[in-house]
Amino acid sequence: KAALDEINLLDPASVDDKYEIQICGDLTLTEDLQINTPNIKITSDLATPPTITSTNYMITVNPGSGEDVEIEKINFSGLKGGINVTSGQLTINNSTVMNGSTYNSDYAAGITIKSGATLKSDEGLVIESCDNNIDGGHSGIFNNGGNIELTGTIIQNCDNTNAGSGGGIYTKPYIWASTSNAVNLENCIITNNTAGTGGGIYCYGTEITIKGGEISSNEAKYGEGGGIYLSNGGTDFVGKFIMQDS
Repeated sequence: KAALDEINLLDPASVDDKYEIQICGDLTLTEDLQINTPNIKITSDLATPPTITSTNYMITVNPGSGEDVEIEKINFSGLKGGINVTSGQLTINNSTVMNGSTYNSDYAAGITIKSGATLKSDEGLVIESCDNNIDGGHSGIFNNGGNIELTGTIIQNCDNTNAGSGGGIYTKPYIWASTSNAVNLENCIITNNTAGTGGGIYCYGTEITIKGGEISSNEAKYGEGGGIYLSNGGTDFVGKFIMQDS
């Protein structure tokens, strides 16, 4: 935390090289964590990835438009409000976000992407057991006008307990009439998620491309779309993928 605070004080215009922060053991957050400076990589060389734990705090990634923050081989458990990407791009690989919860409807228990921001994973991202427990909140991923590029990601066992929408992924434009955001899923597994509508994915006004992967055993408790609920957006299914038991 102290290392991030020091880097956040730097003038972003002066940051040319990527700063690498090595996490050498499990950590517990005692306040919200802000990552505001671009070109930061947070990683670990430990054989078992360390876990950053919290029961009352969230992580905000805000490096600025066109900038990047990278996280690799770090697990996150119990975040309240999850990881919130408000600008730039978060690239997160070989990491797990688990056991998250919500505290208002603006955030997901897992990961939230705000308008103009991007969530990217090339391998090994797992989002599991991230549950919404408030009216209108979100569970696994909430994409509010941003972009998602996921390869080989697993989203599982996420529950929108208050009959909301999108147990695994909820995606919409920041402005409801717009269709400017996009979701690309390649060889992803979305399984055992529940919601009122769109147990696996709830997609409104978003261009979504699904290439390979599996959407299975998801449940819409009170509405339509056990696997995927689509409205006012474009969908492109590429190649073979599995859709079953949803």
